[in-house]
Amino acid sequence: MKGPTENVDAALVMCPPTYMAAEVANNQWMKDIPADRRRINITKVKNQFFDLYSLLTDECLVYLLPPKPGLQDQVYTSNAGAVLPHCDKTFIASNFRAEGRAGEETEAITFLEKLGYSCESPPFFFEGEAELKWLRDNIYFGGYGVRTSLKALEWVAKKFDAQIISIEEKDPYLYHLDCSIFPLSSDLVLAYTAGIPRAALKEIEKVATIIPISKSQAYGGVTNSLRLGYTLYNDSCITELPNPHPAFPTLKEEQEKNKFLETLCRNYGLELTFVNMSETLKSGALLSCCVLHLAYDRVELCKP
Repeated sequence: MKGPTENVDAALVMCPPTYMAAEVANNQWMKDIPADRRRINITKVKNQFFDLYSLLTDECLVYLLPPKPGLQDQVYTSNAGAVLPHCDKTFIASNFRAEGRAGEETEAITFLEKLGYSCESPPFFFEGEAELKWLRDNIYFGGYGVRTSLKALEWVAKKFDAQIISIEEKDPYLYHLDCSIFPLSSDLVLAYTAGIPRAALKEIEKVATIIPISKSQAYGGVTNSLRLGYTLYNDSCITELPNPHPAFPTLKEEQEKNKFLETLCRNYGLELTFVNMSETLKSGALLSCCVLHLAYDRVELCKP
């Protein structure tokens, strides 16, 4: 069962937003936006998607999952399931609670089986890598309460010999764990500490050093980042601000979020790359939602 977890080349799965839509408001961000204001500009979102894709293909292997009509959120591959790095080519498919998302996991299973992955389906609600963040070895952080069931995390832990630190989610705007936690390295974690139960924080502190972030930074997408090697990717719509669109942050909020990330990367010897993904904001989604890890590349960081 055990396989290598370090020093492997990164590999990702993405899905072009060919049929992306925002008709079904299946999260709180979308519910706050009038239907006519969250209509997706397909030309624009395709341009933004392939801007990100072209950057990531310079860093690693990126597979493209064929898009299917009728799956409005299929572009968000981090929700389709989760690969377990401590196991040999094992994929846990999602069991969606959210309206309008069933079927995405079927497309992912079909695709990954062709790549040689063993695909398992949990009998409880589970929404993928966005809810199961890998730290190192068999250690994971698991989110539950809004979309994913605690029983699903317990099922994964027992069936696959995983150590999962379970974190209850209560904020409807932070409806997946990737909105609150981001493992920057194998022993360093960005976390919205005020939104995490104290008992869970103590468990996290046993396995990693926590860099705390504020509520506004969590809402702004600090933890919805992607790290490949020595580059940290984060989306920023600052070139479109100020803009009164209800999905967009204020100019001040975006400037403060970007400044925080710039300081973080400078302290840890990382290069920071911003990508404008403003159309995904209409779905209540950010950059990390658009990638599913098949393999991670966690090189060591400089210490400040």
